[in-house]
Amino acid sequence: MRSIRAALLARLVLGSALLLVVGVAVFAWMARELLTEQFDAAAATKLSTFAALFEQEGGRVEFDLVDDYLPEFSAAAADNGDAEYFQVWIEERELGRSSSLGDHELPRRIGAEDAPVAFDVELPDDRDGRAIGARMKIRRYERSLFADPGPAQVEIVLARSREGLDRALALLMGGAAIVIVALIAAVAALSRSVADRGLAPVAALVQHVERIDDPTEAPAFDAETAPIELRPIALGLNRLVERLALLLARERRTSANIAHELRTPVSELLVSAEVALRFGDPAEGRKALAQAAEIGHQMRRLIGTLLDLSRLESGQTELAHEPIELRDLVAACWDPLAARAREQGISLAIDGAEPTVASDRDALTILVANLLANAAQHAPEKTTVRCSLESGEEGDAAALVVSNASNGLRPEDLDKLTEPFWRASESRGDREHAGLGLALVRRLAELLGLDVTFALADGELRARVAFPRDGRRTA
Repeated sequence: MRSIRAALLARLVLGSALLLVVGVAVFAWMARELLTEQFDAAAATKLSTFAALFEQEGGRVEFDLVDDYLPEFSAAAADNGDAEYFQVWIEERELGRSSSLGDHELPRRIGAEDAPVAFDVELPDDRDGRAIGARMKIRRYERSLFADPGPAQVEIVLARSREGLDRALALLMGGAAIVIVALIAAVAALSRSVADRGLAPVAALVQHVERIDDPTEAPAFDAETAPIELRPIALGLNRLVERLALLLARERRTSANIAHELRTPVSELLVSAEVALRFGDPAEGRKALAQAAEIGHQMRRLIGTLLDLSRLESGQTELAHEPIELRDLVAACWDPLAARAREQGISLAIDGAEPTVASDRDALTILVANLLANAAQHAPEKTTVRCSLESGEEGDAAALVVSNASNGLRPEDLDKLTEPFWRASESRGDREHAGLGLALVRRLAELLGLDVTFALADGELRARVAFPRDGRRTA
């Protein structure tokens, strides 16, 4: 399972550890170079003192070393394992060597007097050592009775054990390792604290979500106090909870309305059946059975509409767009309603253009039929349901406007028109209509990419269906 906190801690610790290792490694390297440089500088100083041990008399150079004055170069020091070594050459011959060197030879690597050469070497006693070599001028000499030959030059190589240097370097590297481990542990602890503090707003947001049992009663998360990075998430969460609350409230109302709508016809159906069973009069029985059949048809229409709405909501309906003559479609949808409408003195008037739209024929037929049925149901007697066809208005390919007398509808009712089972009043024929027609219209419009709006103007309810030019409306 991926964890932002674990990933953040791992990256902080690994990144900090890498920086610490690199930093301490650079520091250790610099310290190593400095210690080695100081070690070589001390050897160079000792090398320069050897010039005082040489004497030149005329063309002859003499070298006299007394072990009592420099015991570290003696054979006794070699026997004790703490000797230092030197070897001196003049031109191609050896001028002298320390008694500690015995029969061994030192590497003849020579630098200038002001820039001696330092290098690692294996000492005669198999210890690791460090040597330094330079060409030195003999400063003290006596003038010859003959031509002055000038100062002689000798080549000197000194070597000594580097145990002290290696011990200091080992202590340095050990200390550096301890410092790295300690700093990494400190960084890990600090990173954990920083991660906890940094992710505290996320934890607060998670706790807020976990406390939501009912979206309809959940308080909004205070996005203003959230960090800038979390503010869009908090605002999105609040909007999501609001939408869930609206959907849940709508579902609850729908469930309650379904129960109410089914309870009433079921009760009437039971009463009709009891009447038919209780009375022996065939006429009364036929009347009760006729009522039961009518109630059954109402229930079948209700259940069928609910099933259609459920299929639309679940996305089970496949849509295929094709060119449709909108005027012909409106006329075809009115035909099943015409006979019932004439009984109430309600007529249909179609005016305007004759646009062709691209849509799914079956779905659009259900949408238009429900709009016309709703208008015919709520229009007062002896009035006209007007259907206006528009073409090419405000960027749309076409529009269909169905108008009928508002019949007491208020502006605040417009937002509720497409809610399932909502009815403004106990209007004519209310038992035959469960208030699902406009809910079906809304969902079909969403699937077809159409824009459906409702408005009150001049005492009329106007339902406008806009068709986009490309056949589908994009959000």
